[in-house]
Amino acid sequence: MARLVLAGLGPGDPAYVPVPVITAIQKADVVFLRTGKHPAVDALHNLRTDYRTFDDLYESLDSFSAIYAAMVETVMRALDDTDATVVYVTPGHPLVAEEASHRLLQEVGTEVTVEVLAAPSALEAIYAVLKIDPLQGLEIMDAYAVEDSPPTGQRPVILLQLHDRMLASGVKLALLERYPPDTKVTLVQAAGIRGQEQVLPVELHTMDHQEHYDHLTSLYVPAVPSTSAWDRLLHIVASLRAPGGCPWDGEQDHESLRPYLIEEAYEVIDAIDREDVHNLKEELGDLLLQVVLHAQVATDAGRFTMEDVIEGISQKLVRRHPHVFGQSGPIDRQEAVTRWEEIKAAEKEDSPPVSLVDSPVPGPGLVRARKLQERVATVGFDWPHATAVLEKVQEEVDELYEVHKKGSPEDVEDEIGDVLFSVVNYARHAQVDPEVALQRTVRKFSDRFRHVERAARARDKRLSDMSLEEMEEIWQRSKT
Repeated sequence: MARLVLAGLGPGDPAYVPVPVITAIQKADVVFLRTGKHPAVDALHNLRTDYRTFDDLYESLDSFSAIYAAMVETVMRALDDTDATVVYVTPGHPLVAEEASHRLLQEVGTEVTVEVLAAPSALEAIYAVLKIDPLQGLEIMDAYAVEDSPPTGQRPVILLQLHDRMLASGVKLALLERYPPDTKVTLVQAAGIRGQEQVLPVELHTMDHQEHYDHLTSLYVPAVPSTSAWDRLLHIVASLRAPGGCPWDGEQDHESLRPYLIEEAYEVIDAIDREDVHNLKEELGDLLLQVVLHAQVATDAGRFTMEDVIEGISQKLVRRHPHVFGQSGPIDRQEAVTRWEEIKAAEKEDSPPVSLVDSPVPGPGLVRARKLQERVATVGFDWPHATAVLEKVQEEVDELYEVHKKGSPEDVEDEIGDVLFSVVNYARHAQVDPEVALQRTVRKFSDRFRHVERAARARDKRLSDMSLEEMEEIWQRSKT
């Protein structure tokens, strides 16, 4: 009956090769080594020289799956001799991080006897080097599996076979999805080989800066304390701006970030208008990033921190909502707005404005107009109802028509401002945001004009060659 022996060479030092393994290699009919790139292999020359390694497969085949399949096929062919004893030798323990060994165990039938000759794996050597107890909780992974399934960080993890720098970079990026960039990790080189062991503590974000990686390189990643998503975001942004972080993020200041803050705010509004909940989640994250970046810029300059920002707005919300957090009873919406403005004014008694309209109202014109109208309305300076405002709109439109007939550009500009201001006032009374209404009309106009463009292409015409009457006809049909 054919016999398959799975044998291990230990972590590297020839002294760790077990005697039963040595005996099996000496007596075997055929000996296969998964790799000859192992320090203990040199000692095998004293036992025999007619063994075969599979190192050529690593050069000729494109994937590990194909390599393991070729190894298994070759070993199984050798077992066709019903009287043969075939030894398949691996580094470390023959069943630890050895895919081909497990495939062989699945392939062999009942006509083949199987024996496993254990040896210390690289793991035992790593435990000794790092002085850790795996029974305290430990996760073990192949470095090649990390990009598809990163560890959670709830337990320490050892990543085996960190073969090269490219793999190390991929592993780093995968780990950064779960771990803070400054997590202290440990690169372990040649564990279990006396005189060659190296232990290099590094921060996670620099782990691929080292030059030397090979099949004897492993990585130890400790468990990380559970942190909230908020704390993780603050940590990431701080790391991006820290020395050695991202050059672009590190050079930003409040002024250079200003355009992005406005842009991200409008993209949030656009997602809301389109009722795109998935995109809204992403855009809110982008907007939040801008807030955190500004706070980090201030932190780096020693002015204030994100915690100061949060504490400040928390105090303001409590202070300006006494009907919620104080002793006063329930109030209606308008009372809540009025009380907010009164408390806000009282907070600024040290430098009171001359009037309600003296303090600047930032933002686009439509926003400024509405805010100003809301401000003076808190003291009763307001139209009694929406119909009265609509009549004012009509009055301003009539005045615009009159100056239009006179042809004075200065007067036209003045009256257009009056019309827009009155329309904003009506929108406020109708509880409509004028900016939102205008943006909706812009989108509606764009959709209808695209219909005109498509119709022109269908007629094999350019828009510039079409008459206004033709385009108007198509425009009207787009409304149906």
